[in-house]
Amino acid sequence: MIRMVNRILYSRGHIFVLGLLMAIYMVLTSPENDPDSASYIIFKQIRPPVYPIFLWLFHKFGLYQFSVAMWVQAVIAFSSLFYASNWFHKNLKLPNILIFTMLLFTTLLIFFYYKMIRIVCSEGLAFPLFIITFLLLVECFDSFNIKKLILLVVCSNILILIRAQFYYFYILFAILIAWYIWKKITIKNVFLGIMIMTISILITLMLNRGYHFFMHGYFGEVPLVGRQLIIQPLYLSNISDAQYFKNPEEKILFTNMLAQLEKHQLTKESAAPVLQPLGIHSAYNYYATIYHSIQKDNDRALSAMTDYQKDVTSLSMSKVLYLHSIKQNVIFYLWKISSFFGEIPAFIVFLMVTVAAFFRIVADKKRDPSINQIFILVSLLTILINTAFVSIFEPMLPSYSYYSYFLIYCLGGLIAKKCLYPNEL
Repeated sequence: MIRMVNRILYSRGHIFVLGLLMAIYMVLTSPENDPDSASYIIFKQIRPPVYPIFLWLFHKFGLYQFSVAMWVQAVIAFSSLFYASNWFHKNLKLPNILIFTMLLFTTLLIFFYYKMIRIVCSEGLAFPLFIITFLLLVECFDSFNIKKLILLVVCSNILILIRAQFYYFYILFAILIAWYIWKKITIKNVFLGIMIMTISILITLMLNRGYHFFMHGYFGEVPLVGRQLIIQPLYLSNISDAQYFKNPEEKILFTNMLAQLEKHQLTKESAAPVLQPLGIHSAYNYYATIYHSIQKDNDRALSAMTDYQKDVTSLSMSKVLYLHSIKQNVIFYLWKISSFFGEIPAFIVFLMVTVAAFFRIVADKKRDPSINQIFILVSLLTILINTAFVSIFEPMLPSYSYYSYFLIYCLGGLIAKKCLYPNEL
């Protein structure tokens, strides 16, 4: 018995080191608010339901409400690392030193440096759940298992109810169904998978809309999409674009909003002279810096409306601006995506690796790739789809990128394994 315990402690010693680091960190720190914290605490309608409810569960602790919530987040975070450690050991056969390195960087950068587990913000719940959900996704790609598929869709939809960013998981669902068809899974199981996903999506939509109806009096999604979509085309617009609006009220709104943005030098053409001429690289960097300032100016221009009315109006206006300046907006959007990878050359290399990983798998006549190959491809696809999805709405801020950082560390661990054990991948 003693030998068995010693063996377990030795083989999993790294996870206890991480747990000790997290415990010390938690003792030495206290809860911290960021600019978004208040919107979760007061159940603001621009937030999905799960995290505000999570915080409310601890309201009986009074002054210690957020301290208790922070400790619960830390326990959940540690549990996700423990789960990931076992998963990597069992499925990818990674050496403990590589697992420790991957999870140490995750802990130091994401949990400590970005203060994820001490800030009152939804990432404290979303990131640990993402780790578990992603690993379930890889297992579902590896083989069709009804129990794991149900767990996957449940975890994915909880993620969506924590952060709307994770709606991109529905794209991964579609890819997973296509994967099952490619692997020649039986038609019965394919339709079963589609049915499970469809039912889960409908339930999630109803829960989200029902929450907003109960709390805020309207049966709809988070009223933020239109207000985010309009920011890019407004930044790229000039006053001549007013001619495209057929609705006179929207035309007046556009003119007033643009005039206010230009007054504050919050458009590409009105940027400070020191930034002129703005090439696409400088234009994006400036845009990422002033994004929230544009959003605040827009909200002031629409202050007479409810959040729901703001969203509907902004969405209608954004459609007009996008449709009449497609090329400019598409080029800018692609630059937003590539900026996450640093520069265009790095983005092209990433695409080349993704395409190569895809063809490496589909070229196999047996249609039975290893879980290592699946992990690499699904990681690359998730990074790309997450970046592409978020870039539609906002710049790639760190809070949207934590999840990709984790996958990059994991890919680094697999590359290191390939270097150390070249015949195992």
